[in-house]
Amino acid sequence: VIRVRERPVLVKWAVRGVERLGERAVRERVQLTEGRPIDPAAVERSRARIDSLYHAQGFYLAHARPLYVYENDSANVRVVFDVEEGRRVAIAQLRIEGNTHFSAKQILEHMKTRPEGFWWFQSGEYDDDKLAADLRERLPGFYGAQGYVDFQVLGDTLLVDETSGKATLV
Repeated sequence: VIRVRERPVLVKWAVRGVERLGERAVRERVQLTEGRPIDPAAVERSRARIDSLYHAQGFYLAHARPLYVYENDSANVRVVFDVEEGRRVAIAQLRIEGNTHFSAKQILEHMKTRPEGFWWFQSGEYDDDKLAADLRERLPGFYGAQGYVDFQVLGDTLLVDETSGKATLV
């Protein structure tokens, strides 16, 4: 006896809860084909792509969750990606490790990524592009100008406190 249980057909998919980023940009991350049997792996990949879009924009507290709505004895299904955006992550502290020739203060002077401060213009907002430029251009340029041509950043880590939205960049 062979029992077959067919996967339900994806009738439609939608995105809900998008406010801070453009809905079109979020919808472009979803790669599901309507009218075909649903592929759970494709749903998970789409969810992860939505999360990565938010993380790249500094919303490290954002999470997308797929909700399945079944119709007609489970033969058809609708998928709704429920997005909880949270708030942007602010860098509360920036920690430099492994530096021996220059102080952390000297290194921070050559970076555009800054921790939040007392004044309104010191928001500490996390920006992936700004950090990438710091690590690939500004810091190697600073060290190279001082004669350290073999300088390289070995890694960076963002430690986020999910309750406060504050982060430590190491």
